[in-house]
Amino acid sequence: MKTWIPAVIIFVLGTAASAAYLLYNSVENPLEARADQAEERAYAAADIAEVEERTFFHGRESFIVLHTLTADGTPQFVFVPERTEEEENAGEITVVDRSGGIPPEEAAAQAEEETEAVELISVLPGLESGEPVYEVRYRDEEGRYGYYYTSFNDGSYLRNYLLPEEPA
Repeated sequence: MKTWIPAVIIFVLGTAASAAYLLYNSVENPLEARADQAEERAYAAADIAEVEERTFFHGRESFIVLHTLTADGTPQFVFVPERTEEEENAGEITVVDRSGGIPPEEAAAQAEEETEAVELISVLPGLESGEPVYEVRYRDEEGRYGYYYTSFNDGSYLRNYLLPEEPA
């Protein structure tokens, strides 16, 4: 009887680990597939030699943002609009030279200065109404999440959203 207990525990833990792995893959794979498709579209439409990073931006419209380098080493952001299966062309791809705007560190410093942020979570490039922006995600001293938007071009303030506290 005592030898059955460890065997049952190992079986249950193995089954739980397998289920967690399958669940994670079922959620992660569609994101990767969409990012791969966006990368293919971007290579066909823009001068890209290398993709350094892929991020997602969900503003009024959703974009897969590719952090790229051109053949001559110029860093760029390539904004590829997300599209559903019904949409053949979900908007045009927008390419922005990264050296043409403020650095992300400046956007983060501005958000820290103008909000009650105690923790910066991320600074992501995005596109709002055709204009490049930075979205600075943060938490304030009350634990609420905030989204601070600043212009990529000149660092001007655009807007700030603060989500309500989660119910206890």
